[in-house]
This record gives sequence, C-alpha cells and structure tokens, in this order.
Amino acid sequence: MSENRDEILMDFQACTGIEDVGEAFSHLEAAQWDLLKAIQRVMPQDSQTLPSETTDDIEMIEPALPSASTAPNIAGPSTSQALDRITFHVTHGDQEVDFIVNKKDKIEYLKQLVGTKFNLPSCRVDLQGWRRTPASDKITFGDLRCPPYVPLVVVVLDPTPDGVAAADEPNMIERLTNNFTLNIKNEANQKTYNLKFPGSRTIAEVKHDIFELTDIPVRHQKWAGWPPSVSDQVTLACSGINYPEQNLTLSRQASAKENKKKQPVICIDDSDSSQGDYEDASESLNGDDDMLYMGTVETSRKVRNLIPEDVDDEIAGSISFMEEYVRRYGEAHPLFLQDTLAEAVKEAFNKPARERRPLVIYIHHDGSVLANVFCTQVLNSEPVISYLSEHFVIWGWDFTHEQNKQMMLRSASQSLGPMAANLVRSIDLEHMPALVVANKIRSSIEIVSVMHGHLVVNELISNLMQVRDRFQENQTQEIMEENERMARERVLREQDEAYQASLEIDRAKEEAKKAQEVAKEREEQLLQSHQRQEAAKMEARKAEASKRLPKEPADADGVARIRFRLPSGEFRTRRFHGSSPLQVLFDYLLIEGYPPEDYKVLSSWPRRDLTALDSTQTLQHASLCPQETVILEER
Repeated sequence: MSENRDEILMDFQACTGIEDVGEAFSHLEAAQWDLLKAIQRVMPQDSQTLPSETTDDIEMIEPALPSASTAPNIAGPSTSQALDRITFHVTHGDQEVDFIVNKKDKIEYLKQLVGTKFNLPSCRVDLQGWRRTPASDKITFGDLRCPPYVPLVVVVLDPTPDGVAAADEPNMIERLTNNFTLNIKNEANQKTYNLKFPGSRTIAEVKHDIFELTDIPVRHQKWAGWPPSVSDQVTLACSGINYPEQNLTLSRQASAKENKKKQPVICIDDSDSSQGDYEDASESLNGDDDMLYMGTVETSRKVRNLIPEDVDDEIAGSISFMEEYVRRYGEAHPLFLQDTLAEAVKEAFNKPARERRPLVIYIHHDGSVLANVFCTQVLNSEPVISYLSEHFVIWGWDFTHEQNKQMMLRSASQSLGPMAANLVRSIDLEHMPALVVANKIRSSIEIVSVMHGHLVVNELISNLMQVRDRFQENQTQEIMEENERMARERVLREQDEAYQASLEIDRAKEEAKKAQEVAKEREEQLLQSHQRQEAAKMEARKAEASKRLPKEPADADGVARIRFRLPSGEFRTRRFHGSSPLQVLFDYLLIEGYPPEDYKVLSSWPRRDLTALDSTQTLQHASLCPQETVILEER
C-alpha cells in the first residue's frame, strides 16, 4: 500500500510541478488518493497526462463495458484507467472467476454479473468477505474504498419460508423486472402512501426510502405485513410478498417525543460517499419508474445534526450520532461506542492494567468549518481508523445543540471529574472538532491531550502515537504493580485458605469429640435406664417372693434346716417346712439378692443343681430334710 502511494505521489508531483511534498500529500489526502481527482484540484482538464501514460508506439484500448474475465487483457488499460478498476476474485463452490469492474459501478451490478456467470438469481446472491460490510447494493465500490484486488465468496441465500421458490424461474424473472405496489399506512400521521418499487430493490432500501419520506428512522420503524423471518437484504421479488400489490402498516416505536420544529440542517458538499448515498435516495424517491406516491413530500436532501435537539438520553444520542455519522460520511468510520460516557469510561479503564486502553472522546459541532473536512479526510482515513480501533476506545458526541452539550458536560463531570469537564467546556468553536484523550493514571482519570480539527492525517497519528507511548509507560509500571499486588494477595489468600483449613480440621476434631461424649453420655443414660428398669423388676419380684415366702417355722419334726454357703464364703441358715416346694428356697435366695438366673444352688451330696429340678417338688422329696448344706455358685 505504501509503495502504491509513493508511485501516486511521484506521478502527482511530475504532473503538477509541485515540489513541496507536504503540499502534494495534502492534495492527495483531500482526494482520498484518487490521482485524477487530485490533479483536477490544481490543474486544468486539458493538461492531465501522467508520465506513466505516455507512450509512442502502443495504443491503449479500453473495453466498452466492464466484463468478467478469467485472464488479464493482453493490451491492458492505462494507468489512470487501472486506478479506476477493481478486480473481484469470486469463489463459488469449486469455481473461481475474476470480475473486473469500475469504481463507479455499484454492488448490484457485480451481483448481476455473478448471477449470470454462475446461473443464479441475482436476488439470491450474497457476497461475503468485504473489508467493510456494505449497507446497500446501491453503494459504489469507490464509496466502499475497495482495494484494487478483492477476494469474495458467493453464498446463495435460501428463500424465506413464505418466499418464492427458486424453481419458479419464469415468475421470478417477471417479479424482478416489474414494479411492486406497496400500500403503506403510516399510523403516525394516519396517511396512506401508494408506492411503486422495482422487484430488484431490497427491503432495507425500501425502509431507507420510507425514512426519507416519513422522517421515521429505520431503527424506529415498526412494520406489519412483511412475511415472517424475512431478511432486510432480500429483494422484494424474493421476499414472498404479494405481487403486484402488498398492504403494509408502519408505526413509530421510538419513545422520544416527536419534535415538530425543523432541526437546523447542514449541507455537505465535500463528502463523496455521503453525496452518492443521497443521490441514490433521491433517485429512489423521485423516479417515476421506481416509485409513485400520493401526497406532498419534502425532497430536501439536507443532512440533519448528528444528535437531534430532543434526544432523551446519552444512549439514544450515541446511537443517533453513529447512524447520522454513517449517513453523512460513509461506511468507513471509527468504531464509536454506542453507549453512555460512563460505560465508555468503564470499557476503557475498569479492567486489569494490561487490558486498559486510553479513551478518545470525539466532539463534533456542525457550526465548525473544519468539521466536514476533518471527518472525511482525516478521521475516516484508513490509518486513523485502524490505529484508533487497535489502541483506543472512542466515543463521540455532538455539541451543535446547547442542551446536548450540557448533557455531555454533566456526564463528563460525573465520569471524568469536574476538572476534565471544565477543560472540555473550554474548547471553543474555532478549535472544533476536537479529540479529547483521557487516561487513568494510578486511581485518577486525567485528560492527557486535546487534538483539534486543523490536524492532517500524519499529524493526528503522530499525536496519537505519542499519547499511546506515554500510556504504555504508565501501563507497564501499573502492570508490574498489579502483578506484585496480585502476588501478595495470592500469598495472603493461600495463607488464609491454610488457616481456614486448619480451623476446619480443629473444628472437625472438636465436633467428633463432642459427638463421642454425647454418644457415651447417651449410652450411660441408656444403661442407667436399663439398670433402673432391671432394679425395679427385681424389687417387684422380691416383693412377690416375699409375699409367697412362709414364715420361718420352729425346730420340729418335718422341718428342714438348710444351711446356705454364699459366694462370699459366708453361711446363712434358714428353716423351712419339709412339705414346702423348692420354690420357697429360691424365693428366699431371691429376697437375699441371689436370683436363680444368676446363681446355681448346688446340694453337697449328691451334688446336684437344685435350680435345674422341678421347683414344685417338696424339700423332703428333694432329700433336703431334716438338714442340708447348699452352695451358691455364680453362673
């Protein structure tokens, strides 16, 4: 790209005799590096012959019409003609074809060539791979600023669910070549427009033309009557609407109040791209073959302010700023953030240090004589757009109306600080438009540079590079400090995590110990409860046994004298009637605390376990009379 510009600069100086490189550079920048336009600015028409065009023996023949070709012409165009030619390398499936067209041709012409070559309806041809996506098929390649060689890929659009099938080719051709009548009822003013459009016009172009007719922006248009899920890039022929007539309803869905007063308007004469757009719009509204309508329409093509006077808030203002900027100055533009200034500050600075970028605030004023030249020749130049997109966050606002200016200043005071707001307020009209660059240094946001609209491309890029260099110095230091802070925080976090883990372990141990104590206490309580129950049962048995046990008789015949040897070695003696059952013996021992289930009662001779005998037999029958010694043995 730089070599191509060097050649153009050399040709320009040779043709014009301008030796000052800076002056020559400014003329070329003003003509967007179109050599012929730049020469026309400084020389009469009859003296425009380039050194590279001079030849003695060869006559250059230019083709009558641009045509698709797969190989370069043997006798190619002259240098000036070559500058106006663009080669599109189009790929469709496994086919690759080069189409050579003129910069003044429109995208719809290329789609017709592609459709003819690949046997496709042009309304279903979608070309992808543009450096900047075109907003309409009516845009010329010169407005898109296409390079000399552009690779594109063909994508065949499917018909919509309610659309026209591709197989219906005869009807499709008829729909493409004939006019559609759209009966549009505007609910905003209760008017009905009967408009005619060719079938090759896209829905997006129709909506744009309706905007010119009704003053309802496309983003605020609410439609009823279009087929469901239809894309705005589809033509009327392929959209599936009724032919030859379709009823539609239009209303405005914006929340802002309609301002009946006319906004101040500025005529833009030195922007080629915007002028071309408005010429297209004029043709679409005033051409008898394209459109017929009832009622009176204001046909002024004057450009409105970037932000209207009745804007509700910053978001609506930034959206309007972007839309009107594109309409006025073309598709090649910086990527303005469409949000509030506060969100732009967050996007630039509320991030880790290595992800931050300086914030550029573009301040526009339609009353400035530099505004249009600065936007078209400087701010929209490819180097500036590329550098801003890569290294900065950019946000735009329009100071044309005082209430919009005050809205932005209040926001700047809140988001950037009172000092920054005062600095912005101090920029007078003579120095507008302006680029205000803000940067976050440590914890405060400061205005580090203000660039005015008299700068040329090289000066602006040089200033931006200086701002970027200073920003990187601060950023490097902040990244180091942030890394150190993060390392300290990581150590503290790890220590805190280890401490918390230790606390968890201690807490778990304490809870386990408490659980054991509770379990033990519960077990003891159960044991005590069981013992109390057993003791109560034993007391009850003793009470019953005491009731059953007869009184001890005196010595007499038939009385058994029983001597008990206790487990402790002690002896006790008790008399019983010989006719009493063995049970009285067991009842006595139970009362004394020796229940038969815990102790065996053994006779000395013969050795027997009396507890194993029938407890109903008498003592005499058990040979325990007149006396016997029994031994108590713990089971």
